[in-house]
Amino acid sequence: VRDARPWSVAPRDSLPPCKMDDVDLLESAGDLASGVTVLQPLSVTAMPVGSDGQPLTLDTVSLWGVEDVAGWVESISGNPDIAAEFRKNKVNGVALSELDERALKDMQVPTVGERKVILKAVRKLLRDLQLQWRREELWSGVQYRPPSCSCFPYGFPCCCTCCIGYPSQYRITNSRISIITRDGICMGTCAPLIVTDNADLSYVTDIDLVTYTPCLVQCCPSWCPLVKPTGVVSVSTVDGVKNMYLRDKEAADVSKKLVDSVESTQLQFVSERALLMSGLSA
Repeated sequence: VRDARPWSVAPRDSLPPCKMDDVDLLESAGDLASGVTVLQPLSVTAMPVGSDGQPLTLDTVSLWGVEDVAGWVESISGNPDIAAEFRKNKVNGVALSELDERALKDMQVPTVGERKVILKAVRKLLRDLQLQWRREELWSGVQYRPPSCSCFPYGFPCCCTCCIGYPSQYRITNSRISIITRDGICMGTCAPLIVTDNADLSYVTDIDLVTYTPCLVQCCPSWCPLVKPTGVVSVSTVDGVKNMYLRDKEAADVSKKLVDSVESTQLQFVSERALLMSGLSA
């Protein structure tokens, strides 16, 4: 570990975006009492808090009025005269996100140090909110494992977790999809291997939805009323296909959420890259 080298980024416009395609996690867990680990949402206490005590988001900052911005500027600069200039020039939340050195000079912010402090604080605020947006959980669920055509449990004849493992867990945020699997080692006598397979939504190329029902159930629905149609959400990325097995109606909802999230992520990445390049050029 001591010999490990830190990552470096060369600030050149010709370089591709500073992104990581796929970061997966493998870990060995001890004896877990529960068959399924509950995914906990990110705590809102980690988010920046506004003057009203409520967590800030990118949307709330864009809705800031002139007084909101002026109060925030005074809190970071400690200079009420600078806040007065922001009021005079009617800088709201939208204008704050596009603030640059020239605009501060036009508003007669007197010293270089004060201008740098304000710009650094604005960029940090926007970066923190963008990171929080990327981590925001949109949906989480567990793999659907239907009974077999003969109404026997999933994985029959060996239906215990030491043979079939635990159901996969799925989690979708504004920036990535995660599939968490737990596989037993040595027929369950050793600690299970937990694999977290992550994929960045910016690299999603296609989203497909397939629904199927076992043929016997189609012919005789009363034969096994417990079997429901299975929906498979297939997410194609640059490094392969990620499949999520859900009930048909849930799969349709998740597929729509993914399509909307991919479009939003790609638009958000454009603004993140612009913010990064503006920070490098400052």
